[in-house]
Amino acid sequence: MDDCLDDPQCIWDETAGEDLSPCVVDFLQVVQVCMQPEFMVFVRSEESPLLSREANCLSLPGCQWNETDATCQPDEAAVDEAIGPNSTLASALNENAECLDSSPCVSPCSEDDLGDCVYPPFLDFSTWFLPTATSRLCQYLKMDAECFSTLSDSACSGACGIDNEGDCALTDEASIEFLFGSSEEEKAKWLDAAEDCSEIDDQDDCSSFTAGK
Repeated sequence: MDDCLDDPQCIWDETAGEDLSPCVVDFLQVVQVCMQPEFMVFVRSEESPLLSREANCLSLPGCQWNETDATCQPDEAAVDEAIGPNSTLASALNENAECLDSSPCVSPCSEDDLGDCVYPPFLDFSTWFLPTATSRLCQYLKMDAECFSTLSDSACSGACGIDNEGDCALTDEASIEFLFGSSEEEKAKWLDAAEDCSEIDDQDDCSSFTAGK
């Protein structure tokens, strides 16, 4: 746990299942240059309970550190300030709130795999990327966001697939095509490596595998 918390790019997720690593990448730290700042503030505030370290809590707007009980809490003032001028975000939030209270769940709402009635455009992270976020990194992250924002396993298709942790994610093949599509040699090398890596069960063997480099 200490190694995880010492890395500013990681957070310790106590809610992770017993078969999953509780040390996860702080995705919002990575994607902050690509997304609408108002949406970032709202999403960060929702992550507050996961941020057990003050440095993580205060690294992005949306959270505040409670010195009394040493916990990270939503910064309601920052959230209100962010939502106020962003009519699109405010409208999406209202739509999602209405969907959560809806029964039966009908269009424009949709039921996710947990059985909750939600407003899909609000939960689709890819819709909240900045129009100016055209860098290769942002475009790659947007593709990944389109996958993990998928509401159901049945809709996880195309460039997306169910990963080893049961989540909808960008497939290795789609990632390699995007990153190395301009070079058939590089693409072939990494596709072979992805296939070889998927067959390695031992952690040490995985870490030492070089794919012929």
